[in-house]
Formats: sequence, structure tokens, C-alpha cells
Amino acid sequence: MNPFAFRPAQVTIWTTIVYLALLIPIIVLNESVPPAPSGSSPYAGINLTESWHDLATLTQGYHPYNSHKNDEVRNWLLLRIQQILDGNDADWATEESIGNEPSNYSSRALKLSESRPEESGHNVTVFNDLMANVTVRFGGLPGSHTPGEGESGNAAYFEGTNVIVYIRGSLDEQGEWWKRKRNHLKLPIGKGGVLVNAHYDSVSTGFGATDDGIGVVTVLQLIKHFTTPGNQPKHGIVALLNNGEEDFLYGSLAFGNSPLLPFVHTFLNLEGAGAGGRATLFRGSDRDVISAYAKSPNPFSTVISSDSFSLGAIKSQTDYVIFNGVYGQRGLDMAFYRPRARYHTKEDDVRYASRASLWHMLSSSIATLRDLSDRTFSGEVSEDTSSVVPNGSGSKAVWFDLFGKGFVLFNLRAMFAWSLTLLIATPLILILLTYLLQKKAKYYFFSNRVNIYEQPSPDSGDYERVKIGGLRGIFRFPLAISVSGALLFGAAFLVRKFNPYIVHSSQYSVWAMFVSLGYFAFWCIMRVVVTVFEDRFDIAAGYPFVFLQSALFLTAVTSLLELFALPNMKTYGQQLREDHESHDHLDEVPSSDAIITPGPDEVASGDSDEEADRESGREPPDATTPLLARGGRGEDSQRTFATRYRRSIAAITDSATKKEGPDNRQALGGEQPWSKNLPSWTWFIQFLILGPFLIIMTAQNGLFLVDATRQTGIEGSAAVFPYLLIAIFTILLILPLMPFIHRLTYHVPLFLLCIFVATLVYNLVAFPFSPDNKYKAFWQQTVNLDTGESLVKLGGLEEYLRLIISDLPSAAGKDVICQKSTVRADISDCVYDGKEVAPNVANTVPEGVPPNLGYAKLVDLDVARTGPGQAKFTINAKNTKSCFLKFARPIKNFSVAGGTDWDNRFGPIPEGGIAQILLWRRDWNKTWEVTVEWDSAAAETQQAHYEDGTQEVLISPPDELKPSTAGLDGNITCIWSDLNTPGAIPALDEAIHYAPSWAVMTKFAAGLVEGSKSFKV
Repeated sequence: MNPFAFRPAQVTIWTTIVYLALLIPIIVLNESVPPAPSGSSPYAGINLTESWHDLATLTQGYHPYNSHKNDEVRNWLLLRIQQILDGNDADWATEESIGNEPSNYSSRALKLSESRPEESGHNVTVFNDLMANVTVRFGGLPGSHTPGEGESGNAAYFEGTNVIVYIRGSLDEQGEWWKRKRNHLKLPIGKGGVLVNAHYDSVSTGFGATDDGIGVVTVLQLIKHFTTPGNQPKHGIVALLNNGEEDFLYGSLAFGNSPLLPFVHTFLNLEGAGAGGRATLFRGSDRDVISAYAKSPNPFSTVISSDSFSLGAIKSQTDYVIFNGVYGQRGLDMAFYRPRARYHTKEDDVRYASRASLWHMLSSSIATLRDLSDRTFSGEVSEDTSSVVPNGSGSKAVWFDLFGKGFVLFNLRAMFAWSLTLLIATPLILILLTYLLQKKAKYYFFSNRVNIYEQPSPDSGDYERVKIGGLRGIFRFPLAISVSGALLFGAAFLVRKFNPYIVHSSQYSVWAMFVSLGYFAFWCIMRVVVTVFEDRFDIAAGYPFVFLQSALFLTAVTSLLELFALPNMKTYGQQLREDHESHDHLDEVPSSDAIITPGPDEVASGDSDEEADRESGREPPDATTPLLARGGRGEDSQRTFATRYRRSIAAITDSATKKEGPDNRQALGGEQPWSKNLPSWTWFIQFLILGPFLIIMTAQNGLFLVDATRQTGIEGSAAVFPYLLIAIFTILLILPLMPFIHRLTYHVPLFLLCIFVATLVYNLVAFPFSPDNKYKAFWQQTVNLDTGESLVKLGGLEEYLRLIISDLPSAAGKDVICQKSTVRADISDCVYDGKEVAPNVANTVPEGVPPNLGYAKLVDLDVARTGPGQAKFTINAKNTKSCFLKFARPIKNFSVAGGTDWDNRFGPIPEGGIAQILLWRRDWNKTWEVTVEWDSAAAETQQAHYEDGTQEVLISPPDELKPSTAGLDGNITCIWSDLNTPGAIPALDEAIHYAPSWAVMTKFAAGLVEGSKSFKV
């Protein structure tokens, strides 16, 4: 028996083996991380154990920018860098005095000490940046909302605390080149400086193990590696540990005023948007820099994630958007992306991280930086601005990994050329093959009947044409894809209606349900009427992907080439007639019933001719029936012999199929008899062309995208989206099987039917959250410092928020008011009275005294008019680094004492004015002095947009009521984000302690506590 024959047993066995052999490793790959080396590191200077201990030290507490723990982390980082450099006997120095001089691009760089630059310099320089600041439009990033004409916006003033380490390259300019005065037209500095960036601040509700602790300790190990003797890079490396990324990418904004910025040509950004697993390449600017990542020992990436950012499908941003979108640097964005349920929560901790995850990012970073620092990136850029380093322009790329080991990378233009070639060449080649088959009369596809005479006689009638059934089953594939697709999408909306968040914790149950449904539905429909080769050919309709198009082209060509093995259709028809005539001899026919009576297939379905006779009112023919029927030339006038003759051809054909061929092959079931003459093994070649590679790509991309989106529904994303993804990828996953699925036995489909029923029941009734895949509730407490009123707010899905709030002692017996969120789409904000758990964020009252009695001491605000439409705000607040000024009507401009001018690189001042100013300071005791300007005329109707997403329509009073000089109303809001002191925010302590095991708290905004007081100028 031929093991590759196109028979049910062989097709079932081989297709099942191929699918299992590919899908099982892909699932294992998706759920595992390559192990870290058990012995010494393969890279000089790298110590994984040391790095793991650094991560444990870094994550001992919550360390957002607005916390004392953040200062401790910064001091520890400076100490660790010193220990690393001393341990490597590196020649290094520290720059302490750095500031801003906002005149032009070159002098906007940090002003260092007034001493003359050293001509020799040191091999390593540590920049302790405690003077950089930036004034920008809040939200003025590439891809973010830009206020329209007449619309107000927000602004921010930020004081940076970045730590920067410069490692000199062997090809770098000698001396302390960053101290030399340079004209901006003489940019750049060098031809290949590389930046590696990570942020050392965490969110207020997370310990920051993967966001971005692993990135930080990776940078420390990179410093150690490249300062180890013998490892000096060719082009210098700038290691940036920035602070303030979580609140608005502030650290990378502050780096825009660094003297090192013109030196940087390429970059590697290390980030965490999940809490473990593999580090993926989120995106890359061009093929040249992505080729550096391709050197990684375990690459893990797909261009789909990059396109998701470009198309706006992913709303959150990383520092990549600053380095690439504003500074014009070419680079890479590497990040953890799963599980998102632990992202920005207390479970982003070392307990849930792993050495394997750390090693995956570290090993990839070493390989990438080695390659980038060895190459030169120089040339003209497309941006028409002198503030962008001329680092050349690379080509857009297409890339993906294979099983986490191989990496495929090529130009997007090459993909376009490939696609265009396929669009043009494939139809021409198929048309040519079709023409040749037609010339040889071997194009059985779409040929229903064939003439058996060169010059058919006008009176020959049915004797001249033989039915070959080339059109049989032509509509089966469109029907199968339509019905199965409808079932899959229907299942998506069914789950969305009854249990929309089950995918949050049980994605493989959902995958199993959809795949089993799709497989069974396709099999059932394709088995309704058994067809032949058009199943393999029609599959090409509507499948636009280039790789699939290529595979389909090759399989279609194979199908057409197979037809050359068939006899000429006329010859085949004549052979059928000859077979009939040969059976007219009584000595060759056992009985007349073999010719006259129905064949085996017809017996199974009953005597259709007798049924037709009864339906038309005729008597069934018998021995007394005349040879020539009475009546006219219609249906009733057909000859009995002709009717029986056509049936005899089918009988003979079936009989012939059992006799012909050296290996006694015959057509399977009701397929066309001529199909038995086709090669029986070519289906396996077609399946290998069509299946494995496409199964790999579909499964990897499907799991990646579903993992990235399945836990975003609770944050306001469309809950049905992951299910639609699964439905689409299920169709794509099964499509390679479609040409052959009608040959499968019933065993696998019936088994999958059982799987579908079981998983459907589970997916519809199971609780969607679990201790390992928790529901995230957004938490914040607001305080009115004028009245002492306090509200606790939880954001999320109302159904689950009420379950959480019902378990909180302070909420017992209180009204819980839920309404649509003004900040996040498709979620609600639920609030209740929080006076019983009032925050004590600055110890302004003695122990035992209600904290609200000390609210008046939290914020000091002094406002004085300095002229028409001008005022000076003097602001200080206890135990916080951040306050916001919100204005009842937008102002025209503002300035902060000691700050830089407005930086237009991040967007101009909104035409509609500034509705809010976000103030950030590095010194806990510094006083902000803010001078604001507004239109001294009475206010016109305007719309203010605040940082928290709220909007307020402001309508001016009638002219007769307008004052000669309009004043300015608003409020000052200060925020507190330090959760490290027990009892400082008792409401959040309570929520963390009493929340159900399936729920966890995360920050609602930058401040866990917001305290506001009003002002009037």
C-alpha cells in the first residue's frame, strides 16, 4: 500500500501528524522562555547571579518618580555603577555640574562645568544630571492627539534626574568633546554612537520588576560588559537610566537637552509592558538596525507588533516614540508584553519574574549592541531640520522569527516586488498551463461533458456527449468558508455576550473551542458532496497574504500539471462508449441487469427513474411498454432505451473503475472516475508546500496577538476583539487543510466535536478571573482641601467593581455611585465616601487626630497680579514632587523660574491656549514660581481639556457684565504617589488587603491621592 496515497487513512494520519508536530512546539514556545546558562556566562564580564540580586534590590519597594524610594534607587544606581567601574579597573570620571542653556540646538545641550575640556578625557564618564529641565506641551508626542484650531491643551514643566554613562569607543573623538562649543551646522558628533535606555522609576502600584527593572539591571550588565578589558566598542555607547517615564516619558524628554544627544545615531530601548515571559522586539525603525537584533541567540518578534503601533491599534507609548519620532534616531524597542494582568500591579515583582526572562533580554541586548556599535550610521535624512542627527535613512523591513531561533528579515520593497510579481506572473502562468491543457483536451476542470466525435452528427443526440463531471462541487468551498466563517464569528459574539472576559484567564480553552468548531464545520460541509481537484484550486480565492499566495500558486501549478497525466477527454469519452459497446455482447456480460439496472451507487439512493415516472404520472416501463413512447418531444417523449442507456454508462464506468489500472486503483466514493488516473502522491507534496510554513506563521502570530490583547478588555478595549482574532486565525490555520479535508475519516472531527461541546460549556459559565490572571481595578482617592471632603474612586467594569467594593469595610452601608468614565472608554468610575479612610500623606497632624484637620497645611499657594492679564503663582506642597495648575479658562503662556523656554520639538503652544500646567520638581522642598499670561479681555466661549481627560465648556458673561480686566479662576491640585508608608493611604491599604483573590489594584492616574484647592486672581 502506498503510504502517501490520496486515501482517507493516509490523509488523516499525515495531516494530523503535521499539525500536531508543528502546533505542540509552538504552544510550548509560547509558554516557555529559553533557559539561562547554568554555568558561567558566554559573554565576558556578564554575571547573571549578580544581575538577579540587583533586580531584587531594585524592587524592594514602590519607586515612582514622586516617592522617596525613587531617590534611594537613584543613589543605589550611582553606587552600583561605581562598583562596576572600579571592579573593571576602568578609567572613569563623574560630571556633576550640568544645566540648560536654551538658545539653539547646540547650546540647548547641558552646560557643563566652566573648566576647559580635557584633551585626553577618560574612557568612561558618568553624568549625574541634576539640572536638566524641559517645558513642553503635554501630549505633544508623535501619534498623540493634537489640539485643533481654537482648542486648548495642556503643558508640563519637568525637572530631570537622569543618570547617564558614556563609554568611549575606539573610533570616538578624543577628549571631553561634549564641553566644546559647537555650531549646530557641524553636527553630528561621530558616526555611530549607540544609546541604550531603560527607566528606573516604577508606577506607584507596582514594584517594577519587568517594568522596567530587568531593563535597568540589563543596562548595568551592559556597562560592565563593555568596560571589561578587551570589550571596548568601536563606536561609543551611551547608557541612559532615565527617570519619570511612567508619567509622561519625562526622562527621555529631559535627555533632549543633553550634550550627548548629537552623538547618538542609533538606540536600543528596553521596556516592559507585561510582567515576564520573553522579551519581544516591539518595533524597529528600519532594516539595518533590525539586522542587529537578528544576531540575538533567541530572537522573538514579528512586524505585526510594529504595524500595530503605526496604525494606532496600540495606544500606549514607550521612549521609542521620543528617540525615533522626535530626535530622529534609528533604533529598536525591546519589551516584555505578557502577562498584562500583572502589569502595573504589585505582582510585577521578582517572585513572578525569572532568571530566564532576564537572560532573554540581556543576551539579546548584548548581541544587538555589539552589532550596532561596530557599524557606521551616517548620511542624509529625510527630515528637513537641523536638530536631527544625519544618521542616514534605512529601508522599511518585514521580519518574523521561526520557533524563537531563526529570524527572517527582508526589505518591505522586496515584499512589494514579490507581491507584484505574483499578481502579474501567477495568472499568466496559470493561463498558459490552462491553454496547453485545453489544446491537449486535458482540462477536466469546469468541463462537464465531452464530445466523443470529431464531427458530431446532428441526429446523434445523447450518444455524442459523455458526462465527465468537471463542474461537480464547484460551489462547495465558497459554501464551506461562508458557513464555517459565520459559525466562528457567531461563536465570538456568543462568548462576548455571555462571558466576555473568559479569554482573560482561559485563552487555550477559547482556542480549543474555536479550532474544534472550525475543523468540524469545514469537514461536515466538505463531506456533503465529495469532489475532486477544484477543492485544491478554488482555495486561492480571497487569500491575499503573500506567503499563502505563493504557496497557493505552487499547489495550483501542481494541480494543473497533474492533468497532463490524464488521457485526452475525447479519448476518455470514447473509451467509456467502447466499454459500453463491449458489454453489449452477451458472452461478455453475466446478465443484462449489469447494463440495464442501476449501478451500485444508484441502488443506494433508490431508482430515480422510477420515481420520476411516478411523479410525471407515467406507468413505470415493463415488458408491455412500447419501445417508442407516446406523446410529443418533451420529457414524456424520451425513449426508454435512452434513459436506461445513460444509466448504463454510469454503471459501466463504475465497473470499469474497479478493473482498470495496474494497481487496481479506482475513484473514491462519488468522485469523478477520471480522477483515479491522477498521481496519488502529489497531494502530499501540495500539503507540504501549502501547510507547514503557513501553519507556523499563523499559529505564532495568532498566539502573539491574542496574548497581547486578551487582558486589555478590562482596561476599556473592545472585549470582542480577542475573539475575532481567534476566529480569523482559526480560519487561516485550517485553510491549508481545506483541499484535502474531504478525504479525512470521521474519527478526528468527531473527537473535536466533543472538545467543542466541552469547551463551549466551560467558556460560557466559568468565572473569567483567577488568582493567576487577576482583574485590575483602577484606584484613586480625591480630597477637597477646602472642605475636607474625600471620595474613593475605582475605575473598571461596574459588575466587578461592585463585587470588589462590597468586600471593603470602609464602603459598607455607603452609597456607591457608578457612571461612565470621563477618561477611559467603555468602563465606569464608581465612587463612595472616603472620609473614614482619609489619607495622611504628609503627617500634618499628630497621631489620633483626623487627617482632614491638617489638609490646610498640605499646599501653600500665593497668587499675586504682576500686570494686566499677568499673575505670579508661588507654590509649595508637603511631601510631593508634583502639582497641577488648572485654569477655568485657558491662558496664553507661562514660564517657570529657572526653567527652559518652550521646546517646540514636542509641539507648539496650543492655539486655543493652555488649560492646565503640570509641574514636576526634583527637590522635595523647592518652591515653584510660575508666571502666567492670559487674555485680559473678558473670557469668550471656550473649551478646556484637562490632563485627566475631563472637558469643561466655558461661556462668557454678557458684555455689560464683563469687568474691564478679566481675572483668572481655577484650582491647584497636588498629587501623592508613595505607597511605601503603611497608613499614609489607608483606603488603598484596605483595598489591597480585602480585595478578592481574583482582583488587584492599579493606579488610576499619576497620583494615588489628589488634593485640590481653588484660587481666584
